[in-house]
Amino acid sequence: MKKLIVIFSSFVALIFIIAIILWFNMPSFVSSYLTREFGVETSVSNVKLNSQNLNIFDLNMSNPKGSKSSTAFQCKKINFNSTFKNIRSKTLTINSISLNDIVIGVEFYNRMGSDNNWSRIMQTKGKITESKRKYLIKTLSLNNIAIVLVKADGTRQNLPTIDKLEFHNITDESGFPIDEIEKAIAHIILRSIFQKYNLLELLKSISPVKIFNQSIPFPFLK
Repeated sequence: MKKLIVIFSSFVALIFIIAIILWFNMPSFVSSYLTREFGVETSVSNVKLNSQNLNIFDLNMSNPKGSKSSTAFQCKKINFNSTFKNIRSKTLTINSISLNDIVIGVEFYNRMGSDNNWSRIMQTKGKITESKRKYLIKTLSLNNIAIVLVKADGTRQNLPTIDKLEFHNITDESGFPIDEIEKAIAHIILRSIFQKYNLLELLKSISPVKIFNQSIPFPFLK
């Protein structure tokens, strides 16, 4: 009996140690996952998780090799709000995703911009798995968005800052399986921004995404 208790205690201790290792290495796991999915070096400084929120801090996505500028995307803080029940349900449901203090770098590799950093990044194929599970993101909001445009000749232009973008009811009907939910979010953000800045060649390079009940306040364009 004592031997059984010792074995069980050792097993629990081992699980506890593994959990601690995984917890403190979570930023590395998230960074590795995003690097694999988008095909460019991606890092985060910290990840915090509780019963209803996942917070990712200081996400930094690099540009493809050979680019004149180093950064494709930066975000100070990303918050995912959901519950364990909603995550485990038949339809994965996320109450809200918010991104704060964002920098989006757009780089042209040719004069018209049809070949650009985002067309290359979004063409990257991650690990493909068979999954028919549905998802619903009730609200996606972005706050304080700065856009930096680098043309093929190296000319750099800071476009007007966008105070807020908000989207509602994003589902798998956008054409992205659950395995590529992060790319569905990226497509929605990019197409909205490219359309508002009349970057038509870039729109051609980003596949169409269906967005439901879209609400985008642009006070500086009114």
